[in-house]
Amino acid sequence: MKKILISTILRDAESKIDRWYNQVKSLVSIDRNNEYYISLYENDSKDKTIEKIKNLDFTVFRNFKIESEKLNTPKFGSVINEQRVRLLAQARNKTLYNNTFLKKCSHVLVIEPDISYNPSHVLNEIINNQNYDIISARSVTNTLKIYDQWATRQTESDHQWSQSKYYEPTFGALPMWSTFNCFCLYNANPIKQGITFDGYNYRFDKYDCDTAVICENFRKNGYNNIVLNASIEVNHDIN
Repeated sequence: MKKILISTILRDAESKIDRWYNQVKSLVSIDRNNEYYISLYENDSKDKTIEKIKNLDFTVFRNFKIESEKLNTPKFGSVINEQRVRLLAQARNKTLYNNTFLKKCSHVLVIEPDISYNPSHVLNEIINNQNYDIISARSVTNTLKIYDQWATRQTESDHQWSQSKYYEPTFGALPMWSTFNCFCLYNANPIKQGITFDGYNYRFDKYDCDTAVICENFRKNGYNNIVLNASIEVNHDIN
């Protein structure tokens, strides 16, 4: 049995919480072989995100933690911005280290709140696949374009994914230099060592995508088995 820590960060996600909750609850309910903890972090929402989260039933999980802060930070869209990646890395790291769950877990599963997916598919093809240090799904928009073009990098020289490198569902597990794609499973051992999300890429000597930098940090410490499972698709909302 694996013990898995689910990590989700939320901001102004009121309209997405019901779907996110129903999917993650279904995933945990059908998985009888693993044990789940969940850590949620919210900050600076202008809607009722935190009120909705606090009214949900998390008894299907082994344990849970909800953290909420008012930091008065700016809100960014999907843009390349130094402050944005620093704040994202800090938020993700709070779901990992501001609780006692990580030390008990063998894996960390990061699930973004604005995706839809088939719980049984991700369970069979990603969560039950223990051969990788990092494995993600394939994220697409409602227009079938690749969503995560910034963190998805095929080689060490890439700074982002090129739409011309489109990967088909039939490709299966593809070796990647880095990946995230909004549904991503990590070996927890390096994270326990402090190898985690960051907004600064020391190899490129610049601020960079926080979810690409964690892959850089894994690789720097010998955790090189990183893949994207192209056969597992998650759909990302584009408003």
